[in-house]
Parts: sequence; C-alpha cells; structure tokens
Amino acid sequence: MRAALYARYSDDKQNSRSIADQLAVCRQHVLARNWTVVATFSDAAISGGAMANRPGLQAMLAEGAAGSFDVVLVEDEDRLARYLEHQAHIYNRLKASGVAIATLASDRIGILEVGLKGVMAELYLVNLSQKTSRGMRANAEQGLATGSRLYGYRSQPGGALEIVPTEAATIVRIFERYAAGDTGRDIAAALNVEGVPSVGRGVECQFDHRRPQPWQRRAKHRALRWRQGVEPDDRDQGSGHWQTPAYTETSGPVAPHAGSGPAHCACRSLGPGTRP
Repeated sequence: MRAALYARYSDDKQNSRSIADQLAVCRQHVLARNWTVVATFSDAAISGGAMANRPGLQAMLAEGAAGSFDVVLVEDEDRLARYLEHQAHIYNRLKASGVAIATLASDRIGILEVGLKGVMAELYLVNLSQKTSRGMRANAEQGLATGSRLYGYRSQPGGALEIVPTEAATIVRIFERYAAGDTGRDIAAALNVEGVPSVGRGVECQFDHRRPQPWQRRAKHRALRWRQGVEPDDRDQGSGHWQTPAYTETSGPVAPHAGSGPAHCACRSLGPGTRP
C-alpha cells in the first residue's frame, strides 16, 4: 500500500525536532505493515486550528486528489486538525479521492473516530484558550506582560516590563510628529526611509510573528494606536492592551469583551514612569 506521512506541530516555541520524531514513528509503523512511503508532508509551527495557512496540508490534499497514494498516516488525528469541522472536511476530501486515514492507534479511521476525536481535539483548544485568557488577564491586572511583544518595552522573567531606550525614542518622535499634524502614512514612510526596525505590533506596524514587517499606515481613525503598547491619549502614563480584536477564519474581527473595571477592560495602566 502506498502511504503518505503527515506531521505537524503548533508553536514556534516547541521543539523543531517534533516533525522528525513524528515522521520517525510513522515510518516504523509503515515498515511493520509492509507499506511503502511515497510522500511526506509537514507543517512546522502552525496551529491545527486553521487549514488555509498550512501548505503541507494543502499539498497533501492535492496529491491525494491526484491519486498519488492510498493512505495518509499521522501520529494522531489532532495532527490533521484541532476542530471537528476541519477533521470532517479532511476526512471527506480524502475519502472522495479513495484515500484512507490511518493513525498509530488505528490502521483505518472511520466517521465515528473522526467525530469522537474531533470533539476531543476541539475541547482541548477551548480549555487551552480559557486557561491562557485567565493567565493573560491576571498578568494585565498586575501590569505585567501578557505574551505579545510591546513596542517600546521588553519583558523580564516573571513578566515585568522594562523600557527599551531606542524604541522609546522612536515612540516620542511618533507622538511629536503626530501632534505636529503629520499623517500616519507620512510617519510610516519616514520611519521606513530611515530604516527604523518595526518589532512587534507597534504604531502603524503590521507584524508577522516569524519576521518583522515595514511600518505601514493602519486603518484610518486609528493612526497612532498600539495594539500592545501606548495610547496617545494617555499623557502621563502608558497603557497596556490585551483582548484586542481577534480574527477567525469565517467571522472576521471579534471585539474584546465589553464592561467596566479591571476584570473586563481591554486596557490596563502600566503605572507612572512606565511610559517611554
């Protein structure tokens, strides 16, 4: 039987050996069953909560539709996807192409396994999200880092924030130019011409977690707003932000929780003396 192997791990903080380890145990499984490995696919440091941004998965589905193999072997179903609807989609796509899915626990999974394991994988993401949000909320209420890179600051062990002098100088310049009437586009263009690095989700900065991006003009009416940094209206102290709008694959932006008080606000004072 012609087998394709697929491996994935979720976070760039995880061990990059994870892909090699998954493929190694899958090869042992194939060898014990006298199958033949004809292709391998992988996605490194990409969450199983999405599909469109996983080139390895998309290539595997395309090759399966072309009849390049008979079975896809993964360490576990959650390597394919973390959401039930995604697991079902992958299962149906491969089934329509005459390709089976196998795991180390089962040489052929069916719709029952897809349903059960899909629910379990999705519940894992729900629980993880709740625990992560709880930890971020606790850190925000104490004026500590919440995980994202704050332009103008660096986080210390334990979450304490320390001002980065070079980035603080850039922030002061941005405030001064904005107060003088310069537009967000003008400020961004000047920073790019000067080669000022844009690390993190800073002012007018679009940032991919794997590589810095140039300074860019953001949507109008939000010209000088940090997602995780300083609000221009806070003249005497910095303001850290968390639970800012998030995006899902289907629903677009999701607004932060509304309400009053530290437990509900999307903005937390860092205290006097912490504004760059």
